[in-house]
Amino acid sequence: MIRDRLSVLWSGYQKAWRASPWLTASLHAFIAVLLSTQLIVAPRPFYCVYAGESYSFIWSSRPPAGSPLQRDLLAVGNDWSRLSYERSVWPLVYADPYATDLDRSWKAPGFCNGQGCYAFGTWELGRSMGASLLYGFRKSLLIALLSVLIGLILGVPAGSLMSYYQRDGIRISRPVAVSALVSAGVSLYILLLSIHHRQFYAAAWLLVASLWALTVWLHRREFKDKVRIRIWPDAWLSGGIGLVKSFPSLLLLLLLVNWVKQPGTGFIAGLLGFFLAFSMARYTRHIVISERASVYVDALRTLGIPDRRIVIRHLIPKVLSDLYPIAAAALGSAVLTESTLSFLGLGLPLDEISLGSMMHSARNHLSAWWVVLLPGLLVFWMVFSFQKMGKILSQKREEPVVQQV
Repeated sequence: MIRDRLSVLWSGYQKAWRASPWLTASLHAFIAVLLSTQLIVAPRPFYCVYAGESYSFIWSSRPPAGSPLQRDLLAVGNDWSRLSYERSVWPLVYADPYATDLDRSWKAPGFCNGQGCYAFGTWELGRSMGASLLYGFRKSLLIALLSVLIGLILGVPAGSLMSYYQRDGIRISRPVAVSALVSAGVSLYILLLSIHHRQFYAAAWLLVASLWALTVWLHRREFKDKVRIRIWPDAWLSGGIGLVKSFPSLLLLLLLVNWVKQPGTGFIAGLLGFFLAFSMARYTRHIVISERASVYVDALRTLGIPDRRIVIRHLIPKVLSDLYPIAAAALGSAVLTESTLSFLGLGLPLDEISLGSMMHSARNHLSAWWVVLLPGLLVFWMVFSFQKMGKILSQKREEPVVQQV
């Protein structure tokens, strides 16, 4: 059976390669950059044994606090090459994208000095363009993937559950209604508190999640309450989507990013994912409303299958299969939005390298054309590849329909 599955995967891979060799090679490059950047260019070994202790730096970049490696690194000025390791495995290129040297700032591609040659030149503070491009490329891909994943996790279940009750609505008991109102009030209060103090309170938001989980649990208990309140969650969903879509998304992003003093990768990805969730919920709503009127859903309800099982086991898989093209296009949109925010100086902090921040630094050095052209080409490559992937996925989704007609 495993052999048959592998043969199916291999045949699918061959079809994808024949359909678009350029796109397939691009996706291979994206995966390689995401998984093996630390193995290609890094200022440290990705595995070493020092003072009898083993260290791995594939996902991390700093030694553990209080370790012998950290103590001796501070003594030599964080120069990893000056330490004597018992065993070490180094990357292909020993280079530090964050290393600075003012004497080599803004040098054109092909520049060489006593420390080495820079095929892609240097940029602000004398940082290497080649290493910075690789790290910025990885950062953009990581933010795009995380934002789309967050958008799917938030948008698909919410859109499926809320739009499923478009026609009949849903009846809830009074304890559930009180719990929902309390949860909504606490959520709004903590949101305003976070905005006022410009700080994310993890414990407070964990309390909010617990309150909403309690509301769901109370609803599943099905209290024998004669008074039932009918609500229309689909109307709330469509109203919320319309409200968010009526505001300029870039303006809202600028305001929210400016709210945090130093937005990190997680904050940028979460913010983009929050806005993408409304788009995912909108497409999910159209698909679920269409499927809700189909014969097999009515048959499942006639057999007494619970609504939540119908949504989870039947509707959500259908939605995900139809959202692949939308998710692929959303990856390109996330890359472009993150680069725009960084170019405006409102994205990642200045101490983190990104493609947009590299282009932002060249605004006062108009002669440094390579600092704008090379990151811009990488952004174009990612956006075009993801849009091409979305187009191919949408065509494959329509092929069975065309054949049946």
